Amino acid sequence: MAAQATVARMDAADIYAESRARILELAAEAPAEHFDRPVPATPAWSGRDLLAHLAGVPTDVLEGRLEGAGGNEWTAAQVELRKGRSVDELAEEWRATANQFDAMAKAAPEGLVGALASDVLQHELDLRGALERPAGESALSGLDFGLNFMAGYLDTRVGKAGLPALHVEAGNQEWTLGPGEAAARLTTTPIEFFRVLAGRRSEAQVRALDWQGDPGPYLGVLSAFGPLAPADVTESL
Repeated sequence: MAAQATVARMDAADIYAESRARILELAAEAPAEHFDRPVPATPAWSGRDLLAHLAGVPTDVLEGRLEGAGGNEWTAAQVELRKGRSVDELAEEWRATANQFDAMAKAAPEGLVGALASDVLQHELDLRGALERPAGESALSGLDFGLNFMAGYLDTRVGKAGLPALHVEAGNQEWTLGPGEAAARLTTTPIEFFRVLAGRRSEAQVRALDWQGDPGPYLGVLSAFGPLAPADVTESL
């Protein structure tokens, strides 16, 4: 995989902390009732549910509740446990774990801390879509890191699927993902590619992007989390 930008491993913990700070600022500024809106990218969750998950991750990690970590049952339990809590209470829980969790993240293995940083950035965008509070790419510190981290896993998925390489250009970065010569090229924005990599776009939305070549063979591997979204995702980012 060839990429145009890299971020030091230890920076990933700071990226997580900066995204957390922006989300907590949203929690303080946005009307609490707006957190009851469904999240366009994860429609089974409201903004409050999403905040419950974000607060629950460091609590569970620090308290050693790691069985099934990252899976649907693990995250659903975080949300269920916090049903009825206010936005302020959820924000305070997340804030209270910050120092201890950040110290752990700075010492964590590279893959884990990179996944944490990429995950919280995706959820920040999820929440911004629900609250209609766009940030713009320039305000999202760590987006380049998240793209490189998730593109690395797409490189692996393309190879495992036996597909020819896919070339992607997104802003000032580009990658050739998979082995050999590229059979298709995708040109898009950094945020859009980041959302595609997390399955936050439908097949129709992905096909509508700027492709050279047939996107069809790649649709099953683009998302790191299984199939692409079953319906179009409309959000303000």
